[in-house]
Amino acid sequence: MSSSPKDGKVQGKCCLDVVMRLKRFFIVLLWLVSGSLWAEPIELTDAQIWALKKLADTDAEQAVKTAETYLAQPLTESSRLKVLGKLCITHLAYSRYKKVEEIYLQTKPLLSKPGNKASLVEIESCHARAIERQGQLDEALTIYNDLIEVADAPGLDYQLSWVYASRGQLNSYRGNYRDSIKDITKAFALFEKSGVDDQHYMLQMMNAMGNTYGYMKQNDKALEYYYRVVDLLAEFGDLVGQSVATYNISNVLMDMERWQEAKTWAEKSRRLALEAKDELGVAYADVHIATCFANMGQLSEAIEVARQMYPIFTRYREMEGAASTLLKQARWMDELGDTEEAIPLAEEGLKLYRDSDAVAGIEKSLALLAELYANTEQHELAYDAMKERFELSEKIFDKDMNREVARMEAEFKRRTQDKENQLLRLQNESKQARIAEVERMRGYAVLFVATLIMVAVVLTWLLFVNRKVTRQMVDMARKDPLTGLSNRRHVLELLRAEKERAKRYSENFCVALMDVDHFKAINDTHGHHAGDQVLCAIAKMLGREVRVVDTASRYGGEEFLILFPNTDEIHAAPILERIRLAMTKLEVEDVPRIITASIGYAEYRGEDSSLEELLKRADTALYQAKSEGRNRTVSAGGAVS
Repeated sequence: MSSSPKDGKVQGKCCLDVVMRLKRFFIVLLWLVSGSLWAEPIELTDAQIWALKKLADTDAEQAVKTAETYLAQPLTESSRLKVLGKLCITHLAYSRYKKVEEIYLQTKPLLSKPGNKASLVEIESCHARAIERQGQLDEALTIYNDLIEVADAPGLDYQLSWVYASRGQLNSYRGNYRDSIKDITKAFALFEKSGVDDQHYMLQMMNAMGNTYGYMKQNDKALEYYYRVVDLLAEFGDLVGQSVATYNISNVLMDMERWQEAKTWAEKSRRLALEAKDELGVAYADVHIATCFANMGQLSEAIEVARQMYPIFTRYREMEGAASTLLKQARWMDELGDTEEAIPLAEEGLKLYRDSDAVAGIEKSLALLAELYANTEQHELAYDAMKERFELSEKIFDKDMNREVARMEAEFKRRTQDKENQLLRLQNESKQARIAEVERMRGYAVLFVATLIMVAVVLTWLLFVNRKVTRQMVDMARKDPLTGLSNRRHVLELLRAEKERAKRYSENFCVALMDVDHFKAINDTHGHHAGDQVLCAIAKMLGREVRVVDTASRYGGEEFLILFPNTDEIHAAPILERIRLAMTKLEVEDVPRIITASIGYAEYRGEDSSLEELLKRADTALYQAKSEGRNRTVSAGGAVS
């Protein structure tokens, strides 16, 4: 089918629109690209970098977000490396080793440039810690040694301190305790020399010292450091640090066979790790809890927990956790009688510790294997394992070395004491400031509560007055102002309600109309004031004579209406007769005559279609009472008294 000239114009117009849109798109794209190329790189201040570091200590997720926000901007090379260094340490705290590796590879080409030495030390030492935790101890040690040579320059004392502290922890893991304490003491001296006010880092070094004593089986000293670290870390809000320290306490308590205390601290470590969203920390704590349950006889459950946790440790490439979990499984399986199946697990744990050159772990593995080999009558293997274990034990508990360690510990304590005192002083000042703030807020609270009480009192009084006024208004609307009886409108409302009730429950009620005889003569002879006195006297009399359930009302002028609920004519008659007789005994001061009344009443039996008919029948009875001589009671049914 051929296209028309009109179709060609439309197609041409569409093509022109597309070209114009593409042109605008490329102009905007060119503007954005040129803007980003020409934008002036941003140099972050030391305060911003320090704030990011503080955030990494207390809120890792927020620290990552803040770092990524900075990195999305055109930063200077120096600022970018500083941000990546803090981001690397944040990922390390949460065992995100792949992220650490990515940052290391990303920054490696830049770290060798002049002026980037501080970032070189920070990022490479962070990377070394990551590979150390994954069992590559020799590679990590090489990096630490190289960094110590590079960083031994003015202005890098703080960064170099971190390297010495890291190497000290590695040495303690490998059983080189003299070198470990020496490195940690050196780290603290450099930190002190740097003048950097980083109390959180000081606590990390104290935790490292506790780890060293834990590996040496000097449990009381290890606990001394851990307890102090846990208390002080809580002040900083470092959940991961608290989780690690509480885990360490649990670990030492298990070595001391204080199982219930160990379980309590392991559960606390798990809660903190969960709150910090630290999966690896939760796994470590779960294995400790399972260990406590195993000691209480729940071996099968403990083995299952260990089997579930082992893949987590291997996924994170956390060799210490994986090896320790294998040894625990082997121990519990042996206690269940599955020694043959336990031996390969213990051998695999020993291999992991040997690959990491972890002396304490190797010694523990050999002790277990010696026992397992002996249980399966492999005496030669048991002897070899026990012999190697004793050689390691002599190395660990060498007396000369322990004396040297004690000397170094005294030096470390001397150096840390001033810093701890400074920290305690700052905490005390902060506490005093908080107390002052609490007292000030308490004063405000007292004032606020007093104001609330006053407002409540005023509102209560206003409510009381309002209710009183409301009641008065209701009374005015319902009561006759002269006699105080219900008025015509109110009694008619009561009559309508009584009628509905009577219809619903098939009951009867009576209505009586009472009229004062010769009332006009009383007014004409003695005055209206005397007439009012008569009406008030009648009202008081009715209040005495009617029943509690009955209602007496002023229906109009000298006429009164009485409602008898759930009452037939037979029972209403004596009450009305009593009222009629009481009328004749009334004494009114200004009316020296006998006062009488005529009464007509009618019973509602359901046949009345309306209240008007009922009242009409009562009114007819009243008229009959008057026509028959007054001072009498007549029912609508015809009875007279």
